[in-house]
Amino acid sequence: MAAVINLREAPSQLVNWWGYGVIHLLAAAGGLALVVLLPRRSTKVVLAGIAGSMAMFLLFLVSRTGGLPFGPDQGDVLDVGFLGVLSLLSEAGLVLVLTGQLTGQTRSRTLSALALVGVGLWMAALTGGLTPSTQAINARLHPGASPHNKGFKFGEGPLPKISDAQRNAPRVRGDG
Repeated sequence: MAAVINLREAPSQLVNWWGYGVIHLLAAAGGLALVVLLPRRSTKVVLAGIAGSMAMFLLFLVSRTGGLPFGPDQGDVLDVGFLGVLSLLSEAGLVLVLTGQLTGQTRSRTLSALALVGVGLWMAALTGGLTPSTQAINARLHPGASPHNKGFKFGEGPLPKISDAQRNAPRVRGDG
């Protein structure tokens, strides 16, 4: 499911920036390759599937909390969206299913690695590593802000131009 969603999102991400589109195309190709190679029950294929799913899971989490870590939209916090949540849940479910296919020492090591990732995420959350920057928050609160004002902190910079027609228009009841 996540591979199909990534394949669906790739064209729109390619328009935003080629790097975002390539990530989605690679994730889709990896997911589809996993579907083809999984019946062989190779431990390497299962571990590669877990690693790929965790990478996409972490990228989704970071891009929706602290902001994109790279690219032209670096620092921007993305919307969660229905397809994003569906992809996230399918990646998490895939990690659970694939981990269940491992046995012995490999399973123990994989579960320990996943636990360390979880501890790392909690530490990042508690220390503010997943907190969006003030620029990302201001951009979300004021999406119509012009690009030349992005260098100013919230409340600073030039005042917006409000037309007389808008300023003198009748006010909606209860609008102060």
